[in-house]
Amino acid sequence: MAQQANDKMQPPADRPYKRHLDEAASHQTEDYREPSTVQKAVEKVSEYIPAASGPLQQLTGHPAAAAAKTEEAETAPAPDPSQLPERPLHDEHIEDFVREQHRQDGKKILEGHKQ
Repeated sequence: MAQQANDKMQPPADRPYKRHLDEAASHQTEDYREPSTVQKAVEKVSEYIPAASGPLQQLTGHPAAAAAKTEEAETAPAPDPSQLPERPLHDEHIEDFVREQHRQDGKKILEGHKQ
């Protein structure tokens, strides 16, 4: 078994060692490529700064993800400015919390943070 593993690591006699390494490296990155930390960060930045998505996606080598997101953005209908936006379902809870905070005395709020 150890002999078989060594045979796989050794390049064939008709192929130089560097070419063997290059092929092994390219095969490994192509087959097992998953979104890296850099790619995840690029996607997050692209969400907040759409103008940066093109250059960043080209640097990381994943332009297809940027193209798919821009197609979705182009096909989505623009919101009607004459209508009010829809409130999220949890918005009332947040509104009640903020109102309660404003009703309280400022000293009580500060005392709660002193420990």
